[in-house]
Amino acid sequence: YNQVTEDFAASEGEGDKSLAWWQEAHRNFFSRECHELGIEFREDMLLVLEHFKVVYH
Repeated sequence: YNQVTEDFAASEGEGDKSLAWWQEAHRNFFSRECHELGIEFREDMLLVLEHFKVVYH
């Protein structure tokens, strides 16, 4: 979470594309998900972040 870059945040195309917006939105999302799993959200948690390219539509 805390290693996500401005470039990655912008590439998602959500909100105002800033890292601050990405962090706030995803902190809320991951906090809810962690709560459901009975674990505590931490900013140093590892995430798997991927980009996909559409090759056929």
